[in-house]
Amino acid sequence: MRLSEGYETLLVANAERLKANLYAALAPLQQMKTSEWATQNLYLSKEEGPEPGLYSYCDLPWQVDVMDALDDIEAESLVIKAASQVGKTTISKAIMGRTIALDPCPILVVQSTQDAAKEYSNTRLKPMFRDCPVFKHTLTADDTYLKTFTGGYVAMAWSQSPTTLASKTIKVLLGDEIDRWPSSSGAEGDPLDIAKARTENYPDAKHVFASSPTTEDGRINVEYSKTNQNRFFVSCPHCAHEHIMDFLEQIRMVNDDPNTALLACPSCAGLYGDADLPEMVRNGQFIPKFPERKKHIGFEISRLMVPKWT
Repeated sequence: MRLSEGYETLLVANAERLKANLYAALAPLQQMKTSEWATQNLYLSKEEGPEPGLYSYCDLPWQVDVMDALDDIEAESLVIKAASQVGKTTISKAIMGRTIALDPCPILVVQSTQDAAKEYSNTRLKPMFRDCPVFKHTLTADDTYLKTFTGGYVAMAWSQSPTTLASKTIKVLLGDEIDRWPSSSGAEGDPLDIAKARTENYPDAKHVFASSPTTEDGRINVEYSKTNQNRFFVSCPHCAHEHIMDFLEQIRMVNDDPNTALLACPSCAGLYGDADLPEMVRNGQFIPKFPERKKHIGFEISRLMVPKWT
């Protein structure tokens, strides 16, 4: 039976009103990118490095792409395959901080060992809640391994303990240095699979996995292979050829003296070094190898991409 024209009009109007209300409710969250939130609210603590204070990506603008990767509603996982000391922890903290502030929910942070989990809690989480004004009155309970706030919590776990991995249902999973995790958590199986299973009740769950690579078949390489595989391209200061910096392939020295080390452009063989890298990195860009992969986003980050701290 066909509905009356007036009733159909009313249904359409109600649907449009509902859609508008839904968009209005979600707008503040979707408009605030993770990098935007970080530059306004994330204070780096004195325990974390030589430059404490409000976060800035001025010298490393490529961090914006990594931070914002999960803001896309279609994205499910972020894989950061990176050298040591390139800002992996800062990126993870920005994602966590924005989530706590704008979309509070259960969050699980997994470290390789209990000692690593305790250290992360005391030297990363505790200073973040202490030094970021936005979190001044956020915590309702503050324990080493569990910090609660209205709408959710941050729980610490370690890969060797199946109990800490499997005891909670969570929406956001942050796995740190996953190449250091054991092949099995006790007798329960792969700790990465156990941790992922904790997010199954959330259709909009997010995963972040970060690690320095160890072996070709290590976890970070396996997870990265499933992503769109973003690689960082720079332009040669001599011929403008876009290429990925490869230390082992491009290194050139005079009489094997490290003090003379420079990199050679793979196109024109022109040499460049420390003085050129800051500008090259600021103007560089990530290019995905598989742009059609929208759900799983991966980034490969070289130590050469942080010339300021190298």
